[in-house]
Amino acid sequence: MPSPTSETLRTANRDLRAGIARLLQEPNASAPLRANDLSGLLEKLVGAAGCVRGISADSMPEGELENAISEYRRTIEELAQILPRVHGRLLTEKACLEIAQAHLTATAAWAEASQKTL
Repeated sequence: MPSPTSETLRTANRDLRAGIARLLQEPNASAPLRANDLSGLLEKLVGAAGCVRGISADSMPEGELENAISEYRRTIEELAQILPRVHGRLLTEKACLEIAQAHLTATAAWAEASQKTL
């Protein structure tokens, strides 16, 4: 029977992999990256990290727990590899929003100036 720690880590690994899969989806207008995608991922990371820190340094994990820890490490390494792409995607979305904001500001200024001339 798996220990509570290995079960917690296995659940966290599953949730982290699901979060990574959402981050890897192709960006499009119908599914932009949302803040809760990242905050949910962070929440799972913090929980799993606390679980791993709770494992005694003197103990030698075996079986299920050893597998869960290895899976957690692989998942963290995968996340570390994709975060630069996510960062780039966020910067691109930010630039698009800034362009749209500048366009909206210019349009509002033009509309106000046009009303004054009429």
